[in-house]
Amino acid sequence: MPELPEVETVVRSLAPAVTSRRIVAVEVRERRLRTPVAPEFAACLTGRRIEGLGRHGKYLLAPLDDGRVWLVHLGMTGRLTLGAPGVAVRPHDHVRIVLDDGRVLTYHDPRRFGRMDVLDPSALAAATGTGVDALAPALTPALLFALSRRRQASVKALLMDQRRVAGLGNIYVNEILFRAAVRPRRHAGRLRRVDCERLVAATRAVLAEAIKNGV
Repeated sequence: MPELPEVETVVRSLAPAVTSRRIVAVEVRERRLRTPVAPEFAACLTGRRIEGLGRHGKYLLAPLDDGRVWLVHLGMTGRLTLGAPGVAVRPHDHVRIVLDDGRVLTYHDPRRFGRMDVLDPSALAAATGTGVDALAPALTPALLFALSRRRQASVKALLMDQRRVAGLGNIYVNEILFRAAVRPRRHAGRLRRVDCERLVAATRAVLAEAIKNGV
């Protein structure tokens, strides 16, 4: 499943091209994603202007000019790509979104484990997880220490819990724990402040390297 660096790479590549563009047509060719595409999805997007493209955890978020947010989760095999006008439809192209410059945003997902929705901002926390984003300045050693108190779960489980820290999965958590020299099965409640300092530093370093490499 794409984790934070992969999603951040998609955001950085698409944001300059889609920001301020208006959506002129939406074609939903397959609604049966992991979370089914709502019947009103196309109507909610058509005519809207994309105000920007960002991310929280593993979710892409595009604020719209009506105050709502277009949410995309790539699942295990999903891809969101921008193609030239008239780009041919391929198998597993489930949603196609035509922009006002003629280019087409295509959601391609062979296994259909993704999600695509338009939500009010008040619903975002429930959809994406309430945890602090793993790249946000708010993820400090002090916050991680506070999150770990009285926790019987392992440190690995704490870092992968999207209600605590958003965006990390198995691959990057393993690398973070290795670099921080913290055993994955150690009880989170036994973390010391110095452990949290090493974990936060390792988190930022590992994610920055992955994004730089464009994974």
